[in-house]
Amino acid sequence: MDRSRTEVARVLGEIEKLGLIDAAEHSEVLSVLSDDFPFAAAVRHTDSVHAHIKVEDVDALPHQDLVALGHRPENAEPGYVKYATLTGVHFIFSSIPIAQDDSIPGAVTLPKPFMDHIGIDMRDESDTTREA
Repeated sequence: MDRSRTEVARVLGEIEKLGLIDAAEHSEVLSVLSDDFPFAAAVRHTDSVHAHIKVEDVDALPHQDLVALGHRPENAEPGYVKYATLTGVHFIFSSIPIAQDDSIPGAVTLPKPFMDHIGIDMRDESDTTREA
């Protein structure tokens, strides 16, 4: 997927202004799209990249603001929603346990919201993609 770094940075800036990611997380997502990212060849074959953000309450997200920015809600379930963007960089917000770390009794976590991880969607199973 062809992603304009400028457009991705703009979309990340919008999410940052809403207080859903910070400047360091913004940079982390951009770094995945960089030519010097260790897996840059593979990223060029992705359908999308997503930032998974843990929040206190998915229902309390600024949904109207996200939609007004052109983000499309997809795969919404209680405690989980994915917002797709035209850049191919999507945002997943969850307030339910998703990762194994969420099941550790007494584990100390970062204050929410925080970016839990960046996902790279490799859906093309062609030989070219496998080679990359």
